[in-house]
Amino acid sequence: MSGVFGSSGTSSENAGQILQTVIHSSSSLASGTTLAFYDENTVPLSTDGNPVFGTLSITPKSSSSTLLISVEITASCAGENMGICVFDGVNAPAIGVIYDIAGPSTAQLFSLLFPYTPAATGELTFTVSGFTLGGTATIYFNADSSGNPIGGGANWSIVVIQELAA
Repeated sequence: MSGVFGSSGTSSENAGQILQTVIHSSSSLASGTTLAFYDENTVPLSTDGNPVFGTLSITPKSSSSTLLISVEITASCAGENMGICVFDGVNAPAIGVIYDIAGPSTAQLFSLLFPYTPAATGELTFTVSGFTLGGTATIYFNADSSGNPIGGGANWSIVVIQELAA
């Protein structure tokens, strides 16, 4: 690859280059009692009281970058349909949300993949939490709805890839 980075740290010849990748992964069982997020026309907030199951921090190397965020989680919830949220910081609205209404009590694979352009520079801390779509219940990561670990090494992860913008 050819090209010289200018003082701003960018070059159109280097657009799309991966600047860094940060990964958090765990096969440990995690659980927490979550409050319900009712299917309404508002975005979940990090202050809604749902448990945080994982965090990942990254300091972008360029302010003109796009971050590609990937979250994959095997999770279950006894008696309630559930979902997963990704937040950028505290006191923030969700930047990624996925939920499943296929049925409670069944372990589901939740997968999110989306681009994100942060509003500010400096260190970013992403958090992953769960929520229910009806009532207060316990959510399990890497376990079935009884809290039994899922065999075969279930794993959940959050990956952030920073790509240099054009």
